[in-house]
Amino acid sequence: MLLSAALITRDEERFLDGCLKSIGAVVDEIVVVDTGSRDATVAIAARHGARVLSRPWGGDFAAARNHALGQCQGRWLLYIDADERLVLDGDLRAELGAAGDDVVAATVAFRPTLHSTRYLEHRLLRNRPDLRFAGAIHETLMPDLDRIVRDERATVARMPASIDHLGYEGDQTAKHRRDLPLLTLEAEHDPDRTYLWFQLGLVEAGLGHPEQAERHWATGVAAARSRGALTTPDLPLFAELVLLRLNQAAATGSPAGAPVADLVDELVRTHPDDPLTAWVQANLAMAERRWSDAVSFLEALVGHRASQATHPVLAYDQRIFGPLANHALGVCWLHLGDPARAVTHLRRALADDPGNGEYRVKLDLAQARLRT
Repeated sequence: MLLSAALITRDEERFLDGCLKSIGAVVDEIVVVDTGSRDATVAIAARHGARVLSRPWGGDFAAARNHALGQCQGRWLLYIDADERLVLDGDLRAELGAAGDDVVAATVAFRPTLHSTRYLEHRLLRNRPDLRFAGAIHETLMPDLDRIVRDERATVARMPASIDHLGYEGDQTAKHRRDLPLLTLEAEHDPDRTYLWFQLGLVEAGLGHPEQAERHWATGVAAARSRGALTTPDLPLFAELVLLRLNQAAATGSPAGAPVADLVDELVRTHPDDPLTAWVQANLAMAERRWSDAVSFLEALVGHRASQATHPVLAYDQRIFGPLANHALGVCWLHLGDPARAVTHLRRALADDPGNGEYRVKLDLAQARLRT
């Protein structure tokens, strides 16, 4: 048996059928560990020929996922969630079958939200018991994988497949409330893992708690700085903290201040060419009414190659290369007294996001100024 798919589920009837259809012709078996569904999840899995196992939910995603991996018989394992879809970009089975013995895992191009760019995520693993997940939430297999690569001189391949995640669309309140206590405990258990502080801030922001979000993101920034080197995966953490503080300053009519400028300077110093750095520079420049500076940063983003590329570790919000950047450019050109250019960019923003009322109002304003 070449390839097994491993899933953990609970009340996933909305998504599961689509997921299993996307993998059915590729995998040799599907193992579903259900943690207490009350809807049609189990029946849907059985209809697709999955082997369904029940396991009580213990508040630990890694434990549930590892249990699913442990039941698989294939030489290769694909782990995937019900709200994800596998998209083939080539002959995945042939590539897996031809992989050398030194290949211990493989990446696919992963899109975490519908408006994100893709990044490489390790979703295909050799079936070996020493390659397992750790962490109660936002579980990771990287400690085991890094150890195997180091000790055995193993390699990681890139496979011709993509995975799209659909589960972050719509109201996330229930998911945020579920995740908050797990994330809080996990961050306390592993405070040096900055990704947990980043996710804690996103959850608190999603629940309407900006002060708590700022506290978590600031804690993550401090943890990143304590390592002595800001890494690429830390960039979204820094960017979110900058944008939150800029919004808070705008709401109170106060200047952004040195803490924000210091964060931006740190990004410029360590990652000067990253699109997130340009985005926060543009937002800071607009907050300080440096409209021409903001235009230069924003024009570098529009049509940036990162909007179509697959990054090794980061997913970008595609809108910073399109409607968000064009909207910001329209605002800048309005302030610079050039309504014609403002109209051009605001039309582009509205074309990408036709239901956005703010874009429509500002386009009307720019067109009115153009007529006078």
